[in-house]
Amino acid sequence: MKVAYLLNVFPALSETFVLNEVLEMEALGVEVQVFARQPRQEEKRHEQLTLLRRPPVYVSPSRAQKADSLLRYGLRHPARLEKTRRLAHGKPHWQLTHAVHLARLVEAFGAERIHCHFATAAADFGLYVAALTGLPFSFTAHAYDIFFKPPDNFAELAAEADHVITISHYNEAYLREHYGIAAGKIAVIRCGIDGATFCPDGAKQAIDEKAVDDRSIDILSVGRLHPDKGFAHLIEACRLLRDRGLAFNCTVVGDGHLREELARRAAECGLAETITFAGALTQAEVRELLRRAKVFTLPSISEGIGVATMEALACEMPAVVTRVMGVPELVEDGVCGFLVPPGDAATLADRIERLLRDPELRQRLGAAGRRKVLRDFNLHTEVAKLKNLWLSQDQGIAA
Repeated sequence: MKVAYLLNVFPALSETFVLNEVLEMEALGVEVQVFARQPRQEEKRHEQLTLLRRPPVYVSPSRAQKADSLLRYGLRHPARLEKTRRLAHGKPHWQLTHAVHLARLVEAFGAERIHCHFATAAADFGLYVAALTGLPFSFTAHAYDIFFKPPDNFAELAAEADHVITISHYNEAYLREHYGIAAGKIAVIRCGIDGATFCPDGAKQAIDEKAVDDRSIDILSVGRLHPDKGFAHLIEACRLLRDRGLAFNCTVVGDGHLREELARRAAECGLAETITFAGALTQAEVRELLRRAKVFTLPSISEGIGVATMEALACEMPAVVTRVMGVPELVEDGVCGFLVPPGDAATLADRIERLLRDPELRQRLGAAGRRKVLRDFNLHTEVAKLKNLWLSQDQGIAA
């Protein structure tokens, strides 16, 4: 099987799930070519990028290339080009001409199908390229593109796709209710975690207690520094913990436009030495911090399901997260962590304190969390589901 992945931006530090999916597809014998408009301008890149069998192709055609592609499709497949024009009606003209050139590249690769992540510009290109080439296409919808900035043509995208993939049953129910997408067309396939990559640090057992204390992190949080992630509530929870006399440290991993504001707020609360804003880190760097930390928290106001939380649970770290959207499908309250109401800094502080003061509870919940991820959010299992879905669809078409 040869699959063209169409993405708007690739790679992105905050979207490791796309890279992991592609690498696992390759491990399952699928030939994958990533086509993207551009890379995200970030100082760091995930080390796993070097493992891709094919480097990503960045598509930025010249005017001459666009004109030549339009002419070729107009002569060879006028009906397909006309259908694509109808689908692209109301969209900027450059998207159509860009897609026509992209279609030539996808055909040259020999793709048998198209897959996109996010129902945004990437899915639009998938829609157009599928119309031009006659290839089947599917897309994965996450949260941003379902709840916050859904495209006007979501229903049309879903109608033209052979499957709409989404990451939680919460999302599935919403898509069925709000867009009328038939249950049989939606597949819930999780963003999975590689349990061999994200696992407890066995070396800790051989390190003396003082050394472990020196390198430990009490509270760890990972996410974009965006209002949706609720980091202001984490700062308030840390202030409450400090006022209760608890000695601790907190590390926040991630970058975003709120970084200076959050750092200033932490300083105003007298927490400048307690909370460390580590910035954006690679997957390997995050993994090392997860292995050193005691409690993971992500106080999101909204959250699709939380890949960072999956990574923490896989490392046997209990999680204190908010009861929003698909998160309860991952974190069972009192089983592998605690669920708290969004915006409730006091309850957030209570649950974190309980875990920090009770090592046996941390160990029990952490072990349960790893079992949960390996069972229900396993990268190998979930990507195999996606591949098998494509195979069954293609066999049905052939039949």
